[in-house]
Amino acid sequence: MEILLLAMDIAMLTYVIGVLILALPIPLRSVKRWGPRLIADAIAAVILASSATLILYLGNELLRVVGADWPSFYAWLSARTAALGGVFAGLTYAASFVKSTEYSYLSSPLKMAASFLATSFSALRGLYLLSSFIYIYRDKLTSIGILLYSLPFRIGKGVGAFFIAVSLVMYVGMPLLPAFVSSFENVTVASGFKWNSETIRIQVVDTLGNPVPYPVLNFYSENSLGKPVGVIIGDEAGRAVIGDGLDALPDNFKLSVRALFMGYIITPSPSVIKHGDNNVKLVLKSLIYSSGAALLIPWGTEIMYYNVTPGRISVDLYTDTGFTTYLTIVKGANVSAIMLDGSTLTCNFTERSWAGILMKDCTFPTPSGEHNITVEYTPSFYPRPSVNEKRITYLSSVFDIITGILTLCISFLYALVFLPGVYLAILLAMSAALARVLGGGLKLKLV
Repeated sequence: MEILLLAMDIAMLTYVIGVLILALPIPLRSVKRWGPRLIADAIAAVILASSATLILYLGNELLRVVGADWPSFYAWLSARTAALGGVFAGLTYAASFVKSTEYSYLSSPLKMAASFLATSFSALRGLYLLSSFIYIYRDKLTSIGILLYSLPFRIGKGVGAFFIAVSLVMYVGMPLLPAFVSSFENVTVASGFKWNSETIRIQVVDTLGNPVPYPVLNFYSENSLGKPVGVIIGDEAGRAVIGDGLDALPDNFKLSVRALFMGYIITPSPSVIKHGDNNVKLVLKSLIYSSGAALLIPWGTEIMYYNVTPGRISVDLYTDTGFTTYLTIVKGANVSAIMLDGSTLTCNFTERSWAGILMKDCTFPTPSGEHNITVEYTPSFYPRPSVNEKRITYLSSVFDIITGILTLCISFLYALVFLPGVYLAILLAMSAALARVLGGGLKLKLV
């Protein structure tokens, strides 16, 4: 209010100066013509100062007519900020994930994506600052514009008219920015980057259903048992997880799996894990394990009865053909007796090492027919093997992830930098046009 009163006083001063110039006995047209100009400017300034409340009301009424409001505009900004945060989290995760794989060279496009996000964040911050300034200080901006408009000799008339125009045009135009962006936004900006959320939980057990501790699972691409695409170690209870944001899984994947335990490669049942599986139980049908000791028998051997406790394995089995039974124990376990159908066997153990674990092996023949095998030993702890894990990574999936992130980042550039820039340029052009009307630079003929 004080600024408007000061503007009124200055306008009266401008009016007086204009009258005095008209009254001067100086026959110079270059001087005399300032008299009517100053009088007209003073009258226009008084009208504007008296209409300040009307200008503010006009802005609110225009917003009501077009169906826009500032709370919705700030909600849109908040949604875009959350989307940027989601993409940034996905970008950070992807960068750390790729760095630990053989595809670390893809960090360059991720850095490019990060620069796109930084630019989008800066643009969004600029929108916040500009919109907040207009929303909070638009009455002050209008008052200052009127004050500058009223200065004598048109010192601040152009700037003042522009301030008045900006306070009205920006106040009405900024809440319409979301509608403008949505009209020209060809690339949909998602609410955030979504990593592959598929999760497959795996439980590895022996043929008796007992958990196998620390199984090493090698995953291979479909119909290929060459270099594994992933190596994952289960926990002490035989549990493992693939997917869940830890692996770059392709769409509709199908993975062959092999289990490594105590240095033996065992084909589980099922031997394939595919897209859509949620909980998978991998049964190592050729393995009987308990507390640091393992018996390996051929696939398909029928187990008729078993009694397995820490320190003792006893199984009744049937086989059509004879086979060789493998007995493996960790070095801390000591076998006290090996019996086949109640007869004690002599078994010569050989020491070996696998993945940092010291073990002892022995073999003994098992003829065809029905037999009982009993092993008595001192139980021991089976340690975690020293195997380097390799999360499942498909190059095509990694490229899809990188492409998705880059697409999102470019869409943010388009939606938060380019389109708002064009829209603000339009608002500034409209403000300049309105300022010319207020400043007298644009002549309108009504007749």
